[in-house]
Amino acid sequence: MKFQKKVFKKNSFMKYEKFDDKEYILFNPNKDEIYLLNSIASFLWGNCNGKQSVNDIILLLIKKCNIERENEKKINNIFQDCNETFKFMLNKRFIVSTTHSNHRQDLGEACEES
Repeated sequence: MKFQKKVFKKNSFMKYEKFDDKEYILFNPNKDEIYLLNSIASFLWGNCNGKQSVNDIILLLIKKCNIERENEKKINNIFQDCNETFKFMLNKRFIVSTTHSNHRQDLGEACEES
């Protein structure tokens, strides 16, 4: 999957604060919007460091949650849910691609691969 290989980093214009040790509150100063990320979305967003691919981050989550690799159905569901979360974060511009300079192109490709 092409989307799985994408590498994202946090968008530098987003302001954030850690909340309850596992969640982030994100603030978009350009739109006056506030978002509370749940613990899973916070883990995904927190690992967008411009070095790890989407696939790498999801595998980290699976390892952190001690999910057995033999549970293929659960693993597939996690990948699907995480991909949707990454696409949401990309759409809201919480993250930006490090592999392309054009955000609209990244979002279009991500949506086409759903």
